[in-house]
Amino acid sequence: MVKKQITQADLKKIADEIDNIGKENEAGHRQVIQTVAPPSKHTNDIYKKIMLETQERVKRNQEQSLQRLKQQLLEVQAKVSEPLKPIIKLQEKLNKDLQPITNINKSLLNTGFPFNPFAPFVPKGGGLLGTYNRKRTTGNTILGGATTKQVKRRREVPDKEKRKPSAIGLGLNSYLAKHNLVNPVEMAKTHKKHRDYKVFGFMQLREVCDELNVSIEEAFLYICEGMTSTDTRWRKHRIEKEFWRGSESIINIVRYYYDKHKNAQSKGLAKYTVKKLHKSEYVKNIFNQNQAKVPSYSVFSTLFNQWKHHVDELKLLNKKK
Repeated sequence: MVKKQITQADLKKIADEIDNIGKENEAGHRQVIQTVAPPSKHTNDIYKKIMLETQERVKRNQEQSLQRLKQQLLEVQAKVSEPLKPIIKLQEKLNKDLQPITNINKSLLNTGFPFNPFAPFVPKGGGLLGTYNRKRTTGNTILGGATTKQVKRRREVPDKEKRKPSAIGLGLNSYLAKHNLVNPVEMAKTHKKHRDYKVFGFMQLREVCDELNVSIEEAFLYICEGMTSTDTRWRKHRIEKEFWRGSESIINIVRYYYDKHKNAQSKGLAKYTVKKLHKSEYVKNIFNQNQAKVPSYSVFSTLFNQWKHHVDELKLLNKKK
């Protein structure tokens, strides 16, 4: 019996059938794949050629698919890059202009002064003044702070006028022993004089208020009374700290000073001094608008130099033009 020789056309036919695996014929049915008997020693080289040709076809198809995908991505990039150019330039300009503000804000955060005048305008993921965020963890205290741990408490029954703090781990017992106090309520007098007890968050403040028998309403009332007890405190909260929330009172005072100074120079008049600014009706009106009193010249000059420094460093006058 004469063995039939496998020709090049037979090899191509087999390779085409393998290449068409999974494809449907015109009638909607799967094509039947012609199988070949396992390679024998006579046909080993032939089957190796079939395998290599099949692998080459698969590799070529993959490369073509990747090339088409790359081309599609390049086309999409070309379509969107041109409209985005103005936005990219604007973002670069904002980053450059706001770099001084970012540096000042970081220095303030490092010194325990985390006020952000542009906080309402910061987008998600960072923005004008960085990404200074405080995450709340396990819930809120009665004063609105974030609780970071469970304070251990013990049941302490007062011995006449004596009572030990119920909260453990907040340094209250050490503070009482240091000042020879027999009741936590007495802290109100000693801390007002020495100010040597440190509070690190609203959770700790809530516990201290509880030990001092201070309710939520009382704590808020005492805050308001303390803020309004002196002109210095009121000015600090109403004018100075409001600056870091975006108030323009300080900016306007500094701008007024620079305008008067330039006007005097242009007319060859005497230099416009901080002393003249202190006595001006403009400053008096600004303070009246904030229900505050103009301080003495020595205090005002010190404050004004600080205000002018902040306004200059933040370049706030340039942005208002």
